[in-house]
Amino acid sequence: MAPDMAEFPDVFRQPEEEEGEEKEFTELAPPRASQWKRVMRSPTVTIILQVLGALAAAGAGTARPLMAVLFGNLVNLYNEKSGDKGMARLKHEINTKVLLLLFVFIGQWVLVCAYGILFSIAAMRYTMRMRALYLKAVVSQDIEQVSESSAATDLSTNASVIEDALAEKFGTMLQAASTVVTSIVIAFCWSWRLTLGLVFVIMVLILKDVITATIDARLERRILAIEAEATTLAEECISGIRTVTACRATSKFGSRYAEILNKAKKKAFLKSPVVASQYAITYFAVLSAYACAFWYGTQLLRKHQIDSGGAICMYVETFGSSFAC
Repeated sequence: MAPDMAEFPDVFRQPEEEEGEEKEFTELAPPRASQWKRVMRSPTVTIILQVLGALAAAGAGTARPLMAVLFGNLVNLYNEKSGDKGMARLKHEINTKVLLLLFVFIGQWVLVCAYGILFSIAAMRYTMRMRALYLKAVVSQDIEQVSESSAATDLSTNASVIEDALAEKFGTMLQAASTVVTSIVIAFCWSWRLTLGLVFVIMVLILKDVITATIDARLERRILAIEAEATTLAEECISGIRTVTACRATSKFGSRYAEILNKAKKKAFLKSPVVASQYAITYFAVLSAYACAFWYGTQLLRKHQIDSGGAICMYVETFGSSFAC
């Protein structure tokens, strides 16, 4: 019995050709906008999962700034002068703030688990469609081209990378962006003077990330190109192992393979100063911001332009959480 075409997904159905229109064979070319829309087109369920995951990630990013605000309020409670009656009130307020910290922690844990699950399901649905489209494109090509290419390896590697980016990296990026935005908003609401005195550190960190990331990406592309050359050499040797053994060229190809790997190793060593500079500049900027916050915050406290020392601690915690992202 012939299978019913309604059982197969839409991606396996060949488009109907119009009269007088020649069949167009896809060659290696940059993807067009219509191709991106075709791959990323998804049903309503996937879009809903992504929207809910984005909201959960944004909510999880607000936890650390809120914890900084609660910690600043605790410091303000300790700085207040109180007698015997105030001790009971102090204990009550401390218990309330600690309970709120526990609720914030539980809420962040639930939201992180939620956006991780939602983004993982949405990423699997996207990659399933991409694999189907890729398989359709492969089986439509000439058999000689398919046998000579590494279609199976490319499909497995690229699909895994895309799924990891859509599932884990995308949620982490949204959470970090939410943390930074929430921290800046809270800081400006508490004291715009102290916030403006520390904003320059964010500019330094952004400039550092742009420069070092550009250099690191360039080195990574060179390393991947060299490793691809080594992979091609290994595949050629394995496919023609009888000829290589008969010609006694095993040691020659082994030396060539080791030489290519040494080139990749030398390029990888160049990434160490880049990573070291990233950590060095980051910690220097963050610790400088802490010092400036304590010094300038003390000056504002003496001039009665901020409420108490809890605001200084809140700024240190808030900017620390934003820098950590």
